[in-house]
Amino acid sequence: MTMSATQKLIKQMTADQRPDWITIEAYMNVIVKHGGIEDAKALFELWMVLPEDYTNELLLRGIGAHGDAELAQRLYAYSMERGALKTGLPDKTLLTLGYMGVEAATEELLQMVPINDWYVSSNACLGLLHLSCAFCKEEIRGMLKASFGKGLFEEFLPVLAHKVADRSIVPELFEWGETTASVDCNAGLILGIACFGSEEKEFIRRIIWSPNWEAHGTATGTCYWTCIAMQHVGLTFAEMVEDVKQIGEQAGAEQDLEYRLNVLETLMVHRLTYSYNPIRFMKNSEETTIEWYKALFDWQPKESSEYGAITDFILKRLPEEGGLLGRYYELKSKLEIAIMRDIEIELGKE
Repeated sequence: MTMSATQKLIKQMTADQRPDWITIEAYMNVIVKHGGIEDAKALFELWMVLPEDYTNELLLRGIGAHGDAELAQRLYAYSMERGALKTGLPDKTLLTLGYMGVEAATEELLQMVPINDWYVSSNACLGLLHLSCAFCKEEIRGMLKASFGKGLFEEFLPVLAHKVADRSIVPELFEWGETTASVDCNAGLILGIACFGSEEKEFIRRIIWSPNWEAHGTATGTCYWTCIAMQHVGLTFAEMVEDVKQIGEQAGAEQDLEYRLNVLETLMVHRLTYSYNPIRFMKNSEETTIEWYKALFDWQPKESSEYGAITDFILKRLPEEGGLLGRYYELKSKLEIAIMRDIEIELGKE
């Protein structure tokens, strides 16, 4: 039986006036968390009515999260034609096929990696990330070798490095991003390094604090993937706040401090806004919004310290950065709203 959220969403999406994407996103958050196979089947039937509609792309989240092998094969049969994605279907279908474990799609996804279409190539790579790639390791090695050291390349190709190499390749991937990769083309490197697991936590930390990566960039989506990467390797916001404190105690480090404060605020706001993790095997952080709040605004200052919160810290260390200070006050308000919402949801379960 489908859950009430799914029934309500279907009713709204089949009405004359369809809901906007944020409403669909909210429903999908609930369905992904609490739904099941019947919800996935119902969403698939709805998706097929008008799959090219950009808001219907969001339905793929629920289909992928709860669909079984039979539904995965139906999606595969419906979506692919002559070795390519059917015209008009959303590119995220490719990611969803991988997410659902459709090994039969491996060769087709591999052929789409070098296509001169960022959306197709990226989702093909992310789809392959979920599959074994057992028979195509040499092809992946060849693609990686041809791209290594370039400024621009198939952006998400590096996520496949852990399919064909051990973690000894990580320093090379880091050097690639630190020196030559364009900041408009490095999200796959960040995610690719994180794929090797929690042992790469310090590399992700270095990436986040290095201006050469601009890991908090929002224009090309790097910020989103940085948030996914830091969760998987176990890097918490509380640890990042401590990093900011330490650099703030150093004389002459104002420029570095300002950069780190900008990065921290951007990543936190992004995590509050976008919580969905599209990589099945990647871990989500268990750090709560209350823990974020305490790390930022409930400091326990030492006797020699004059700071009780990060806002005091900014006011004293960067007195001319009024805009940055204002953003942290806005973050404080957003966190307070998020904490109240999270508590209400938790209490509602009792």
